[in-house]
Amino acid sequence: MFGQALQRLLTALKRTEFDHPVAFGGGAKAAQQYLAAGLIDEMELHVVPLLLGGGERLLDNIGSDVTLEPIRTLEGPGVAHLKYRVVK
Repeated sequence: MFGQALQRLLTALKRTEFDHPVAFGGGAKAAQQYLAAGLIDEMELHVVPLLLGGGERLLDNIGSDVTLEPIRTLEGPGVAHLKYRVVK
């Protein structure tokens, strides 16, 4: 699970009138933990299709109650930028 300091920070921010985006980075495991804990409002994915022979599935282990709503899709040479809203 993510650090207790991060949990305390996010809890404190939710109690204030903090009106700025907070961005977190990480791999599939970090995103799964944030999603499962209800800490993500929007999610941006930058997909570059390369076959590396492995990896982790981003949306595994988050529970069936997480629903993503597409907001935006932008295409570029060799990349797709996807933005989703987490429906709460």
